[in-house]
Order: sequence, then C-alpha cells, then structure tokens
Amino acid sequence: MTVRVGPVDAEHARTWIAHELRNVEILRANAEKLPFLVPDEIVDEIISYLHEWEFVAAGDGPFEWSAPLDRHRLELLVRYWANLDLMTDELVDRLGLAWAPLSTRPFFDALVAGVDAALRTDDGVPDPFARILAR
Repeated sequence: MTVRVGPVDAEHARTWIAHELRNVEILRANAEKLPFLVPDEIVDEIISYLHEWEFVAAGDGPFEWSAPLDRHRLELLVRYWANLDLMTDELVDRLGLAWAPLSTRPFFDALVAGVDAALRTDDGVPDPFARILAR
C-alpha cells in the first residue's frame, strides 16, 4: 500500500515536524511514566519518518510525500500514535509535552487523511485507530 500526504503548505509541515521531534525526545526520556509501553523500535521509526518529512518540508513548494508501507507495520504505528494522541492533558503537562499548535493543523489533517486513505478497506471501512486521530 502507498501512503500519500499533501500537498500542504510546507511551513505547517516544518512547524509540526519540529514540534513532534521535541515531543518524541521527551517521550523517549520519560517512557517509564507512560501508562503503556512504546517500544524503542517504534520510537526510532517515528523519528525516522519525522526526519524524512523534515527533509521534504525543507524543499521549495508545498509538502508532498508518498511511500509504500507494509499494511501491518502502518497499522502498528497508527495504534501507538492513537494511544499517544489519547493522553490526557494532565499527563501531557506532567511529562513536559505540548500539543501541536493549531497553526499546524493543516499538516496534521493531511497526514491523517493519507494514513486513513491507505488503511481503508476495499469496501471503504475506516481503520478504527485512524478514526481516533481524525477526531
């Protein structure tokens, strides 16, 4: 399957990516404080995608990215992402994290739309965890 993100304003992408790189490093440093385990290889993979997107966002023009991904791997990443997205504001504050600025919402929405489209079944049924992200 192929995941496609964009086109979306590259400035929204750059801001969101920089914000999430900081958050992921904080999560890694505070992994024992999370109410669920996020394996190191998942964190490493998230960071790898963020750096890849950072490179794409640095170019001229809008942010556009696509890549083939294994369905099972994408489902796994989305499940961890959804769990992180469901953290309470209290836990976010306690860990020293911050939700992404509203100004970055266009990039986040494009990313979620790309993931959602890739994970939909042939008859259009959405992935339940992708739906959590789309809320």
